[in-house]
Amino acid sequence: MYRKDRKGPRGGGLILYIKNNIRAGANEEFTNEEFAESIWCNVELNKQRSLVGLCYRGPTSTDINDEKLRSVIEKAVPRATTHHIGYSSWDTTTIHN
Repeated sequence: MYRKDRKGPRGGGLILYIKNNIRAGANEEFTNEEFAESIWCNVELNKQRSLVGLCYRGPTSTDINDEKLRSVIEKAVPRATTHHIGYSSWDTTTIHN
């Protein structure tokens, strides 16, 4: 489990779960980039290393924040052995009863 809490008075943050039988380690170089809401891990599966990143871009993100996200992804892509990009958005403010 890799966790990064949001800084500030409001809750939130990121959590990345990786099964115990998969070799993984935090990648501090990318986790500590200027884009605050991201976690990066080096993962080895079937003798192949990959870089896994989890990023959150809020719906009110600024152009400056978007540029920081683009920059960290551009730095990460050459480091990854295989490239898989997934996208998910879970915003509880858009869920209606």
